[in-house]
Amino acid sequence: MNASGVAQVATVRLLVEDPDLAERVPLGQRDAAIAACQVPLLTVPPGVWQAPRSSAPGDLGLLVLDGICLRAFELDQRRGVVLLGPGDLIKPWSTTPDGSENARATQWRCLTPLRLAVLDGRFVTQIGDYPELAGELIERVLERNRELVMHLAIAAQTRVDTRLHLMLWQMAAKWGRMRPDGLLLPLRLTHTVLSELVASRRPTITTALAELSQRGLVQRVEQGWLLRGDPPEELAL
Repeated sequence: MNASGVAQVATVRLLVEDPDLAERVPLGQRDAAIAACQVPLLTVPPGVWQAPRSSAPGDLGLLVLDGICLRAFELDQRRGVVLLGPGDLIKPWSTTPDGSENARATQWRCLTPLRLAVLDGRFVTQIGDYPELAGELIERVLERNRELVMHLAIAAQTRVDTRLHLMLWQMAAKWGRMRPDGLLLPLRLTHTVLSELVASRRPTITTALAELSQRGLVQRVEQGWLLRGDPPEELAL
């Protein structure tokens, strides 16, 4: 059984699916690690996802291999949204400090088909032979925490066009690809999704995007969003 309580048939070689993980293993051990680290595969179609609320003992979490999804949290009629994609480690069944699951408050929505590697108890045992993998996964969790802090700082910006520009660059720093004409963020995010991410209304986002386009900073392309120029000064560390 997998984390969602559904019998798993398909398995994948995790280090083939996620080459960045493979590169952390010393070259002399890499082939053995690739062969050993086979994990169940969970696929989720686009739309609202009833994420698993429980898991088998020892399960580490779900690693996003492909696809993007939104995780929304509602508190006192206010809504916060974050985007999750390849490389992110999630644990939908995590409980709050008092032991409750906040199932009503947390919502998941897949924007594209999602492929998730189930890092189950067997995998946790396997990585005992390859501690570099555990180190990489911990680093990703820490990096995600840093991204959430940056997300909060971006949300505090007064101007919507500033929030939007910063958010696009933050996502591009993680998932973007350099092209001769700029930095491509290969995510087809609609105006509605962008409005959720920066906590604004959709018409305001449309206006802000038009302003950024006129300034030559952001352009919508077939593959997603193209960012031109230097990163915003606010993101310089």
